[in-house]
Amino acid sequence: MKKMRKGFTFVELIVVIAIIGVLAAIIVPTLIGYIRAARLKADIATAKRLYEAVEIVVSRDSDAEYSMHAKQHGNRSIKTVTVHNGSGSDETYEVAICALIGAKKGISGTVSNRFQNGGNNQTDDFCAALTKEFETRTVGLGSNSSNNDVWLPMKVSKIGNKEVNTWHIVIRRENGKETNDVEIWAAHRPGDYTPLFRIYPSPCIEYLDEG
Repeated sequence: MKKMRKGFTFVELIVVIAIIGVLAAIIVPTLIGYIRAARLKADIATAKRLYEAVEIVVSRDSDAEYSMHAKQHGNRSIKTVTVHNGSGSDETYEVAICALIGAKKGISGTVSNRFQNGGNNQTDDFCAALTKEFETRTVGLGSNSSNNDVWLPMKVSKIGNKEVNTWHIVIRRENGKETNDVEIWAAHRPGDYTPLFRIYPSPCIEYLDEG
């Protein structure tokens, strides 16, 4: 009686490897897409909570509200931004930078554990009030339990070919005057303080498509 042959032949191994390769080609892009979507969702949620924290601070602290709406912004605090709507029309307008905070540890030129002004110390009272709001954990975002440092990590680190590592809180301007419309943008530091991508409300299409 002949012995039973054990194991795979070379051809069988090649077929199995080919099947695994095909499955990987299908599954890996899908998995990467799920990871990207989860990171985008997490950052939008963080931006929303940051937006809500601003509302809390200005609703109960008149000094912080006045500071946030400082009327004489320096040139470095006012920037022109463009949002692509995906319908062939771009939305261009001015924003006044009220506060910023690093979203990655160790960023040169940006304090990662405190909100700071965007080049205009008139908003210092607002930045201090917002930092205190996060330190007391009233908005449900992370802080370091040992020293109460604010920590707002950004999951998406690159949009297209542009790196992002900083949250910007801005006020929209129309006809040279500030409105009451607060927006949260992603930017890169060190840099010239210019916001790059609107995250909340209404994330710009570049962020959603290339995050």
